[in-house]
Amino acid sequence: MRSLYQKKARSRLSRRLDLLLHWLTTSSKQLILRQIRPIVDLSNTLKNIMEYHNIITIEPGKRSGKPCIRGMRITVYDILEYLAGGMTEAEILEDFSELTSEDIKACLTFAAEREKKLFVVSL
Repeated sequence: MRSLYQKKARSRLSRRLDLLLHWLTTSSKQLILRQIRPIVDLSNTLKNIMEYHNIITIEPGKRSGKPCIRGMRITVYDILEYLAGGMTEAEILEDFSELTSEDIKACLTFAAEREKKLFVVSL
């Protein structure tokens, strides 16, 4: 969820862009929009990556400190194993009614972020 500050800032930015686009010619608008669209898409992707921190929790006393979904006893690894085993997102959601599609995406994002942090050291 976005904070009130983020919503207001996005609204102000949107109004400023609308005002700027109003003063530009049509061809200039199209050129600018083509250049801005990838930036907006990247911004949405980064927003989704950051949101998994609200969903994935790590508690020392729960499942031996493994990353779990929203404090439940379902680990990220459980979900990844189900997906690797061929289960679809719909099948997982059907079996675990307390999970949401966002939870599964958060697991995938968490795994991708963890993979990025791995590196090999040669000795």
